[in-house]
Amino acid sequence: MKRAALILLAPTVAVCRFGCASCCAAPITVLWLAGIVAIVLGFLGGPAELAEPSWATVGLGLALWAISSLWTAIATRGSSGQLCEGADSAVCQRINSGKDDPEHLDRIHGAR
Repeated sequence: MKRAALILLAPTVAVCRFGCASCCAAPITVLWLAGIVAIVLGFLGGPAELAEPSWATVGLGLALWAISSLWTAIATRGSSGQLCEGADSAVCQRINSGKDDPEHLDRIHGAR
């Protein structure tokens, strides 16, 4: 259930946690964020600045969000749910890093 919820609500986090195709994280993030922006913009009147919500823009945002969720579902389909070795995406390295990662703590202490 957690996996399905993450795929629908936060596709970027889901592809980094459950998928081995970390190279997909950046384009999935772009589609997901564009969908969120389009939904918000649609409720504010859309690009034509209408007095009422622009349902075409809201629909476009929902379509972009659905595409990013579908892409995430396809990218995570073959994985076993465990983290893959050597996540090569900077986005996934930030999401998957532990709070007590000594490398990050060394950087903080070295900055003083």
